[in-house]
Amino acid sequence: MDDFLTEVQEEGVIGKIAWYNQQLVVVRDDFIRWLGELGYTVDVQEKPLTLNEGPSGKYDSVEYQFTLHGAGELGGTCLRLSPLGIWWLGTRGMISLKGRFGDENIGFFQKDGVLSNAPDAPDYGYVTEDAWYWEKRGIHDHPARLSRDTVAALARRVS
Repeated sequence: MDDFLTEVQEEGVIGKIAWYNQQLVVVRDDFIRWLGELGYTVDVQEKPLTLNEGPSGKYDSVEYQFTLHGAGELGGTCLRLSPLGIWWLGTRGMISLKGRFGDENIGFFQKDGVLSNAPDAPDYGYVTEDAWYWEKRGIHDHPARLSRDTVAALARRVS
């Protein structure tokens, strides 16, 4: 029986890792599209990396580096979309956007997730659907769903 439970747990973890890595590709593609809509061409480089989280152990993932070209304020900027992992409280996964002057977290929040309904965490009432949200850090800030506008603000914030 213990072998069966271990196998089921491992399959669940493998599924979470596969989902997360696929979502990194989705977020990468969204960033490229939205930065293009803002007038930038984007060069993307992939860097394989290994994450090591307690509940799942080591697993492979990818970090994406974006170099923005264009005449706007972000021309010449380099950004890294770096996976943080699947075991983050209140999320299905977390990613960090890193730039020259800082980093910001992006989490996959679920509308009916633990934090979205917590009475002592009213910020998460802004989670209106299962999606990737910029997890703003200010006391009065609330998560903002990823969009062209939030990606522009994120890029300015870390660059």
